[in-house]
Amino acid sequence: MKVLLITQEDPIYVSEFWDEFVSRQDELKSHNIEIEALVSLETLGKSKKTDLLKRIYGMYGLAGTAKIAMKYFKARMNKKDIKFYAEKMGVRFISRPRIHSEEFLKIARNTDLIISAAASRKFKKKLLDAPKLGCINIHSGPLPKYQGMMPVFWQLKDGENTIGITIFKMNEELDAGDIYAQKFVDVSNCNTLDAAIRKTKKAGASMMIDLLCNFEKFSSDQKPNEESEATYFSFPDRKAVKEFLKTGRRLI
Repeated sequence: MKVLLITQEDPIYVSEFWDEFVSRQDELKSHNIEIEALVSLETLGKSKKTDLLKRIYGMYGLAGTAKIAMKYFKARMNKKDIKFYAEKMGVRFISRPRIHSEEFLKIARNTDLIISAAASRKFKKKLLDAPKLGCINIHSGPLPKYQGMMPVFWQLKDGENTIGITIFKMNEELDAGDIYAQKFVDVSNCNTLDAAIRKTKKAGASMMIDLLCNFEKFSSDQKPNEESEATYFSFPDRKAVKEFLKTGRRLI
């Protein structure tokens, strides 16, 4: 099976996913799974960096934003960008392509499966239909609940000590396709949102490896992502953060 991986530059959290994924790549080879390329999209998609900074400041405050900035620059110093992971896997690296261009669609049509792991762009129908087996995404929420942004935050805010992770088939709606796999990760020992996100990223990569190695089994046992049970959340504001802090956990 030929697989195309699409992600974005995020040295703080997405790198946790790729660290785990790369460490288990030999399992993929033993199951005749060939990674065609690792694709890095522009960070934040079409969003402006100033918009993200406003969101981060609104959520973390001045001190928290400074800590996030320090984590970011420290991670950048380690030079573990997406190109680094492509080289570790020995696969082609594609930087910032126009994913809905005919040039990229030709690449997509030559693959069996596309995996989105924190990809920063919404996939249009032509891209979704390009690979033979479609496109799948991983989401750190127990879909159909906790659709949208920052699902780990919202689950912890609601007092959950287990975080749901879902791998699902992508369609044109956000977080709405049929479910391939779902598991819950114990985060009761995580005192911060930061620690919980890191743990779920690693667990998600492990889930993805297991799914790829047993794809026929998972694809034959898909479950509906019931729209009637869906809940959606956006980026947290300071009011939500205050409620989060009442759980006894910290952000960082």
